[in-house]
Amino acid sequence: MPGGSWPRLGVGAFVHGALTRLDLDTAEALPATSDLLVSGGDARLYLDGTGRNRYGCAPTPQDAVAAFGSSTASTISAAGYAAAERRRDAVIAQLGSASSNAVYAGEIESLRRELASLLGLDDLAGLQTVLAGSGTDLHRLTARLVGAGSTRPLLSIVGEPAETGSGVPSALTAGDGTVSHVCARAPDGGLRDPGEVDAEVEALAEAAVAEGRRVLLIVADLSKTGLIIPSLDCALALRRRHRHQIDILIDACQFRLSPKTLRTYLQRGLLVAMTGSKFLAGPSFAGALFVPAEAAERLQELALPAEAAAGCSRGEWPAHWRAGAAMAGRANFGLLLRWSAAIEHLRAFSTLPEYEVAAFLARFRDVVAEAMWKSPALQLVPAAPIDRSALGVEAGWDCMPTIFPFALRSRVGGRERLLSPPETSLVHRLLRTNLTAGWPGADGFGAASDLRIELGQPVMFGRPGGDAAAALRLCVSAPLVAEALSGGAALHGVLDRARGVLAKAAWIAEQAASSRELLSA
Repeated sequence: MPGGSWPRLGVGAFVHGALTRLDLDTAEALPATSDLLVSGGDARLYLDGTGRNRYGCAPTPQDAVAAFGSSTASTISAAGYAAAERRRDAVIAQLGSASSNAVYAGEIESLRRELASLLGLDDLAGLQTVLAGSGTDLHRLTARLVGAGSTRPLLSIVGEPAETGSGVPSALTAGDGTVSHVCARAPDGGLRDPGEVDAEVEALAEAAVAEGRRVLLIVADLSKTGLIIPSLDCALALRRRHRHQIDILIDACQFRLSPKTLRTYLQRGLLVAMTGSKFLAGPSFAGALFVPAEAAERLQELALPAEAAAGCSRGEWPAHWRAGAAMAGRANFGLLLRWSAAIEHLRAFSTLPEYEVAAFLARFRDVVAEAMWKSPALQLVPAAPIDRSALGVEAGWDCMPTIFPFALRSRVGGRERLLSPPETSLVHRLLRTNLTAGWPGADGFGAASDLRIELGQPVMFGRPGGDAAAALRLCVSAPLVAEALSGGAALHGVLDRARGVLAKAAWIAEQAASSRELLSA
């Protein structure tokens, strides 16, 4: 089922995927933290028989997890869970003397201020922040708002559809809007010439403007494999030429931006969508849309169709916005707690010296490159350097790669080939299991053998050699950086864990194409 069409769930408790609706106006009725963390999203948060959601993540901290999957989702950390519990305690302290809706609105406003402060945005005049359940929701709401002020159908332009959220295309076509895609990768998975990509984007935008249509240009920073699409030179040039007809949404839902980069985007009048569940490694379903003053003045006066506002709450919108004022005042404590966990990681990360962060990321990159070079089973997927020079901002840690997409190779009967997407998905699943029992050679990876490994879900990247291929993604997150820089042997521990993860992935890949037993696991 497409990501944008999952049924929306209210606040309550999950038991094997069943939702129980509760009266939350008394402290005694408030569900446990673990139940709240899987509420107020959609069916992807349902827990299966193993106590994990559709992303393979549990709502409570887990031991022996190698968390390198932050481009998709992460199991909540002990620190994140403690922060969520503290937020729940703050809610409980207020229930009884105030309604759940009023408590929720107040706590969301507090969270909004925390986020702005930690990102160094609290002095940015006129900045408005809308909270929502997911990146898909942010795209849907932005498109409907931007299009609401036009008599012609909105055109949304998206780069590389395979590398954005799975529900984004359908979310952007809600209402009478249309979507055009521009691919950044060639059919064989290699990178297209950036000039050609930009030219296609410009042609689409100019044609729509000539027709009197409003355009929403979505710039991925970063995509699922770490790309910026289209170039910032292209996006900013279009913005300068057609300031009153083209809105730009920076899809930074991976949250792999430094505060100074984020601030520059906003100062240039661009909208920015972020989530707390990727680089920040908070639980899935926590989104934020930063709206700079110029855009806020226009968008706050626009109304949303009733169906577009489904699942939203008045408290998640800035005061006086017409769209928010028409919404119900329901409480979504799940969203509140998920963001609280993510902000805890942001708080720890924001104290780290930037030069130390950059140095660690450079070392991590070199470790990954060495592991890829040594193993015939691993193949890095091409990715361009992260280039934000058009912003005129000094390059920081966020110009270092933190997503490493790689394909898997196997040799059978003297023939070497890339694993198929189903085989890659199998490896992704097996990485989350303990292979020390019953798999010859699997105990040779030390601690990695019995680790439950989280990698970014497989993403299609082309048809090299004529066959469809998918890449797994080894990812660095804010908590991993904080751990590596915490002193002692922590740095070597993180790097050795990454080596072990890649070694385990390579071993499984080498078996996957030839072992019927493994394929039936």
